[in-house]
Amino acid sequence: MRNKGFTLVEVVIYIALFGILMVGAVVATYQLLQGGAHNETALAVQEEGMFLVRKINWALTSVSSVSVSPDGTILTISKIPSADFLSTDNPLLIYASGGTLSLKRGSADATILNSAAFPVDTFTAQSSVSSGQTNIAISMSIKGIPFLYKTYLR
Repeated sequence: MRNKGFTLVEVVIYIALFGILMVGAVVATYQLLQGGAHNETALAVQEEGMFLVRKINWALTSVSSVSVSPDGTILTISKIPSADFLSTDNPLLIYASGGTLSLKRGSADATILNSAAFPVDTFTAQSSVSSGQTNIAISMSIKGIPFLYKTYLR
C-alpha cells in the first residue's frame, strides 16, 4: 500500500518557489512606494517653483523701471502706483539668500516667498535692452530642478 501526499523534496521545492514569489512581491511593492514618494516630492517642488514664478510675474507687471545688480543676484523693480500698489512700496527687491527667495517692498521688512522645505539653490536675473524692449530673464533652481522665466517689458 502506497501513502498519498507530498515528499519532503516536493515540499522544499514548493516553499522555495513561494519564497521567491514573496521576495519579488516585496521588492515590487517597495519600488512602487519609493516611486510614488519621488513623484510626490517632484510635484511639490514643481508647485513651489511655479508659485515663485507667479510672484515674480506679479512683480513685473505695471513696471516703470527694472535693474539687475552686476552679479545678477538682486532684481530691483519700480512699479507704477495703483489702487493696490502704493508708491511707498517702491522699489521692490527680489533676491535669494541662504536658501530663501525674498521680496522687499520699499522700506518694509523682506517677505520670504518660498517654503523652508524647498530652499532656492540658485537665483540669477539678467536684463538687456533690444529694439526698445527690456528683456528680463530669471533662472533659479529648487532642489536641483531648474525654473526659467522670461518676459519683455516695453
